[in-house]
Amino acid sequence: MHVTVGALLVREDSEILLIEHLAYGITLQPGGHLEPTDTMLIDAAVRELTEETGIDPSQVAPVSPTPAYIEYGRVPTRPAKDEPEHYHLDSRGCARCRVRGGTSRRCARCRPAARR
Repeated sequence: MHVTVGALLVREDSEILLIEHLAYGITLQPGGHLEPTDTMLIDAAVRELTEETGIDPSQVAPVSPTPAYIEYGRVPTRPAKDEPEHYHLDSRGCARCRVRGGTSRRCARCRPAARR
């Protein structure tokens, strides 16, 4: 099992940041695998966010150290990466960002958040 983290980044209470996941070809929130040096899930989520988007970490404010949600799921075999089928335990933290920006080549875009 792999442990992954991600950031649900909200800007101006009306937009969320999504990126193109290169391996799966789908649009998701920024995230990735936990590193051995990570000590808190929210800090790891912010690290992944800044690595994948180029957003200045000083402009990111975590909402809470508690994950917004956690899910468990199967990841299919990926022959191109020589990865067998495995499982992910995914933790997603929520953060706010005060500025636009980033230098990602992965189509980082803010999209309108759904309203209920």
